[in-house]
Amino acid sequence: MDYTTTREIKASVEQLQHLIGTTEGQKQWQIWLADIQPLTGEPGATGATARFIYEVKGKRTKLLETIQLNDLPNEYKAAYFGAEGTLTTHRYRLEAVSPTVTLCHLDTNIVSKRFGIKTLLWMMPKLFERQSEILLDQLQEFAEKQPQSALVQ
Repeated sequence: MDYTTTREIKASVEQLQHLIGTTEGQKQWQIWLADIQPLTGEPGATGATARFIYEVKGKRTKLLETIQLNDLPNEYKAAYFGAEGTLTTHRYRLEAVSPTVTLCHLDTNIVSKRFGIKTLLWMMPKLFERQSEILLDQLQEFAEKQPQSALVQ
């Protein structure tokens, strides 16, 4: 299943580049992200792997992230593999509208070997699309509350 979610965010490209393309940045705005455990490579760099631990309503979920490309602002692409046999690929692209406004495009691809997940992808695609919208809502809400230069390193 493939789809794209786009959000206009009142933040600079540089600010979003930091929030999306670094481990420290991701920890700041992903509200359900409990921990990131680097496994191999330099965190945030192409080829690096890490274990992402999410906690939602007391339930912990672990995903293995592999950064396929970190060339922001052009592209940040990472693959996430869960124990359920589902592979989700996120590709972020940033496009400056003005010095303080950025379009953030999130391309998502989801593939699963499990029959139940495949059925949900086919019957309820909006359920998965909504999760990407929630992810961008979290990014937008956090970024727009920060001073324009607060997060740029």
